[in-house]
Amino acid sequence: MSTASPATADFSPAAAPTVTASANTNIALIKYWGKVDEALAIPATSSLSLTLAGTRTTTTVSFDGGAGAADSVTINGSCPTSTELARVSR
Repeated sequence: MSTASPATADFSPAAAPTVTASANTNIALIKYWGKVDEALAIPATSSLSLTLAGTRTTTTVSFDGGAGAADSVTINGSCPTSTELARVSR
């Protein structure tokens, strides 16, 4: 009798030094604002969004530093302004 072992994935920086994701732009026209019932998580309003074909956003994350290395952000090949950096990092 054989037993199956659970699938495992290595998410360490060494295993996946660069990851890229791409998707069409999605604009939320109406969002879920508030809840009718907190316990059941029933939204107070419906949600409506619009996906724009042909307006792809591509994001690449690279893990190239070792332990203790400082994080850095590059937007379109340039260092972001302090305002831009505040929008993409926490």
